[in-house]
Amino acid sequence: MRVIQIRNATCVLELGGFRVLVDPMLGDPGTLPPYAVFRSKARRNPLTPLPDGIESMLETIDACVITHVHLGVDCDHLDKPGAAFLRQRSVPVYCRSGDERRLGKRGIHPTPVTSECTSFMDGTIEAVPAAHGRGLVGKLMGPGVGYLIKFPSEPLVYLTGDTILTEDVRRTLATHQPDVCIVPGGGARLDVGGPVLMSIEELTEFVRLAPGAVIVNHMGSLNHCPTSHEDVRAALDDDTFKRVRLPEDGEELSVPG
Repeated sequence: MRVIQIRNATCVLELGGFRVLVDPMLGDPGTLPPYAVFRSKARRNPLTPLPDGIESMLETIDACVITHVHLGVDCDHLDKPGAAFLRQRSVPVYCRSGDERRLGKRGIHPTPVTSECTSFMDGTIEAVPAAHGRGLVGKLMGPGVGYLIKFPSEPLVYLTGDTILTEDVRRTLATHQPDVCIVPGGGARLDVGGPVLMSIEELTEFVRLAPGAVIVNHMGSLNHCPTSHEDVRAALDDDTFKRVRLPEDGEELSVPG
């Protein structure tokens, strides 16, 4: 399989001859508000442009998965240009069970995914619980989900979605033994409360628990995500780091490998 990192959590998975778009944030820099103004410099998001050549790649998308919709507001996992792209091209969309109504208001009519295996082109997809923070902040971020994606003769992929390290995440790693994990690593924090993504300590533990390759994204494009590629590299010993990939925007990875 291949993974093409676009920006933040937005990427494309090439599996079984299909191209799957993940969490399309396709707007220009500065089209979303700052997500923190006291803990981080109050810069409008996204901070970075889309990589060159992405438009032509989007012409070949077969399906899209959305991990969460932040209670239906324009956000870093589905912004207005991302929703317009899905709507105008009638891309088949898969989402967390319960998000259908909010997506329907944006002209998107997805297939809900539960913890039971759902048909997904030539493969299957199933939902894995995700927790976008703890306590009141986690509730304010809204419910999200991760996915296990399986195609014949392809690596088993665990797309964690935006989550802290929970027992559900640990259980998924231990039970399903995914070949490839794609995990947000930006350490995002709002102006109040704790991290709404894995801290660098939790991310380090996740990598050690993961049995296969780990791709870390969701870094460098949002003003409330302080964790950098350099932070992740510094936190891991050399042997552990051999299984980790830290793609730059626009980079294509062949995984495992």
